[in-house]
Amino acid sequence: SFPDEKIINLGSKWYQTTAFVEIYDNVTPSESRENAINRALKHIIEFYSGVEISSTSLSIIAETDLQMDIDHFSELINTMSQGMILEKEIINHGIKTTSDKVIYEVTLRAKVDKLKGERDPLFKIKANLVVTFFKPILFDFP
Repeated sequence: SFPDEKIINLGSKWYQTTAFVEIYDNVTPSESRENAINRALKHIIEFYSGVEISSTSLSIIAETDLQMDIDHFSELINTMSQGMILEKEIINHGIKTTSDKVIYEVTLRAKVDKLKGERDPLFKIKANLVVTFFKPILFDFP
């Protein structure tokens, strides 16, 4: 397991934290660095703004001739946090090795704020996507 990723309130909406991301064979160190930065910023926004959790459950039981044919249960849990990163400073970053893992560690400070305004339940957005079909290009290799 990773060390504690505690968040320190520095005042004036500035917070500091350290995030850790495991480096795998199919992930480059620069991708791991970005993942660690995003993880740290996500934790700071969640700490500052809070987290809204919603859950929906679905249970389906169907019977025919007194035999249970279908017994299905699913649950969808959604978390949401809102905020803005106004500024960020990376204090320290680098690759560290533990006894069984290679991790990327990032320590950063970020200034955050909440989004202003109220939710509009009637807000809708309409978008049209331009879809372009590409014809495959065949290469002749010597």
